[in-house]
Amino acid sequence: MNVLKAWGVALALALGPVGLAADGKGVTIDAKDAPVADVMKLLAAQGAPTIAVHPDLATQKITFAAKAIPGSAALRWLCRTCNLVVFAGRDDRLLIARPEAEPVVEKEYNVAKLVTTQEQDDALVNFIKKVLFGIHPIRGKGEDGATLPAFEAVIERGKLKVAATAIVHREVLALLRAMGKVQPKRSMEDLFVSYAPYEVGFLGIRSLGAAPKSVGEVTVDVSGVSPAEAAWALTSAAKVSFYVDPWDKALNEIKVTLKAEKRPLADVANELGDQLRAERCWYDEAWLFVRSERRPLFESFEARVYNIEGAGPVRRMLAQAGRDAARGPWAASSGLPFAIEHADDLLLIAGPAAWHEAAQNFVKNGPDWDRERRPNGPRGKGGRMGR
Repeated sequence: MNVLKAWGVALALALGPVGLAADGKGVTIDAKDAPVADVMKLLAAQGAPTIAVHPDLATQKITFAAKAIPGSAALRWLCRTCNLVVFAGRDDRLLIARPEAEPVVEKEYNVAKLVTTQEQDDALVNFIKKVLFGIHPIRGKGEDGATLPAFEAVIERGKLKVAATAIVHREVLALLRAMGKVQPKRSMEDLFVSYAPYEVGFLGIRSLGAAPKSVGEVTVDVSGVSPAEAAWALTSAAKVSFYVDPWDKALNEIKVTLKAEKRPLADVANELGDQLRAERCWYDEAWLFVRSERRPLFESFEARVYNIEGAGPVRRMLAQAGRDAARGPWAASSGLPFAIEHADDLLLIAGPAAWHEAAQNFVKNGPDWDRERRPNGPRGKGGRMGR
């Protein structure tokens, strides 16, 4: 039996970057076992981008709910929770499809002047594989368990060859540009990508508003269901959206029973969090249940290139600080795109804000070791050497 409900349907208009519906209230949709095509029509009618359905999804049914959030955010959550992607087809028409349908393209980048040592080559390739490939976890395996077309990166004779999807190639370009801009010593450059409204990525701004208070009362009755289904039931009963970290396999294997008759929303949400042994954070216009060790991915993930030329003996201290951070509470979690790569005078760091503290502090406030050790330097005309 198909059940599909939607409220506040507005005209399908292009309404700016946040994709709010014409009534200004955002998307509200509640679908259970509904055809993908029907869900996409309702999203488009409320301000989300108009997306065609890939033929392979013609008969697939999904369960998805969103409450009063921008249409673009609703579309991204649909992709996250239902393991789908949106991409431009050959005719530039946007398609929603399973991950295996998205083309993997090989491109070549000239990096001969950017990376000149084997250490830099290794650092760049490792960072691309750990971070840029890692922030797209749905490309692991298809529904039948078969491995999807693999991403690959290799440097040969000054050429970086990358096989990946279009969005990953844009992230690779962002990394190379940051490495090129960070040439003055003691400087840093963020990796930033301007994602399209339908793209799921971690190198751009996502949340546009403050977290709302969990107010009102809800009635929920589910027993022995998956965390995703429990979150759907809670969203269906509430006026705000709830989701579960879709890429945490262990979290999604828990079975949940949630029974509430006109109870405060905050209490029911806390009870669900307790059963999942997960915390709740505000991410991309919705509440997300996530384990503490994975929370930095959604709240404080930063990717940055540092030029530490002139660090002198501090270089080892920075490298050691990185190694110590990498052994912290997040190290044991699988599937996190966190990495610290040291490439001569460059540090490539992606991870929680705490991982960046030592390098950032040196860039902003650290001593100029080259200058301090130079004869007739700032310590006096007598050529007093630095420590």
